[in-house]
Amino acid sequence: MKVRRIKGESYEAFQKFIKDAEEKKALKVGFLGDSEYPDSDFPVAKAAKISEFGFPKKNIPQRPYFRPTIKKNERKWGVYLYNQFKKAVLGELEFWQAFERLGLVAQGDVVEAINAVHSPALKRATVRARYRRLRPDYQKTIDIKSILSNKKARDKDIEQNRVPKDKPHSLEKPLVDTAIMIKSVNYIVEEPEE
Repeated sequence: MKVRRIKGESYEAFQKFIKDAEEKKALKVGFLGDSEYPDSDFPVAKAAKISEFGFPKKNIPQRPYFRPTIKKNERKWGVYLYNQFKKAVLGELEFWQAFERLGLVAQGDVVEAINAVHSPALKRATVRARYRRLRPDYQKTIDIKSILSNKKARDKDIEQNRVPKDKPHSLEKPLVDTAIMIKSVNYIVEEPEE
């Protein structure tokens, strides 16, 4: 019996996928670009690195979020990318869109991990500084621990707009004080460096 091969839409889609795949792509997720904290020249990427690895000279402990995110999600990301490549082979999306979609997923995973960090706890001086920034009338002699543990006092501060309603506990939570770091998590699909 003779087999006859017909080159149809699937064949053409696969050939396009192969051609696109030859144009190598690299996905980078993290703190890209030159974002800085307002009123300073301090780069967000540097603050993120200090948060991840700590800074012993300044007595800043590690609060890892990036490495655990990779460890927790690398298998999920691989499966996700594989499924996106299958869609690309079928012509449902472009090859580069698979990386774009994975970038969005990974970006969300990093943001989620930053939000999940609760330890080590902030030092009292850090909490005081945050409170002072939100409440200019704050007296240094007041015991910050009693204020934070006193729900009535905290509710009064929220009611009088001294502490933001949407984040009253951010005074105590690491990595989310101004939300600038979280807002700076980004991704890019580009040609790989060789």
